[in-house]
Amino acid sequence: MAALPHLKREGRGALIHVTSVEAKRSLPLQTAYAASKHGVDGFLESVRVELMHQKLPISVTEIMPAGINTPLFNKARTKLGVKPQPTPPIYQPSLVAKAIVEAAEHPKREVVVGDAGKIILLAQRISPGLVDAYMERNGFDSQYTKEPKSENAPDNLFDPISDYDKIEGDFSDQARSWSL
Repeated sequence: MAALPHLKREGRGALIHVTSVEAKRSLPLQTAYAASKHGVDGFLESVRVELMHQKLPISVTEIMPAGINTPLFNKARTKLGVKPQPTPPIYQPSLVAKAIVEAAEHPKREVVVGDAGKIILLAQRISPGLVDAYMERNGFDSQYTKEPKSENAPDNLFDPISDYDKIEGDFSDQARSWSL
């Protein structure tokens, strides 16, 4: 909502939001996260049509990353008893940055970052029940590390945590810098 007045005044532009593959297909153990991403997805659908109705040449793009190696997993609140991780395969944040630049230069409605995200969304369209079964079988353990993390560990739910102003998380050794 902060960017729209500037884009409207300019009479053109690109509104780019980064959500998640979870805007379209939720993972277990991430209820609140997925709900918030679904909400942004719905918001963008409405804004896109409103801008079209106003005949404003402002593109609206939703960037939906799959599992990205960010510090989120260090600083988010968790009740798992262990530090969580992105569901593999894990991708480097640079792929998301490239997608944002590409969307600014060549507007698209939606961009999925990470071939695993593309596969899961295609499977979701073909057979949601099959994806449910896959998630029930693989969607839990794939999010756990073996590193203990207390429910009382510092988190950024209400306030920022100092020394977490970095781009990459702790999974660089597993993260891909490429995607099909």
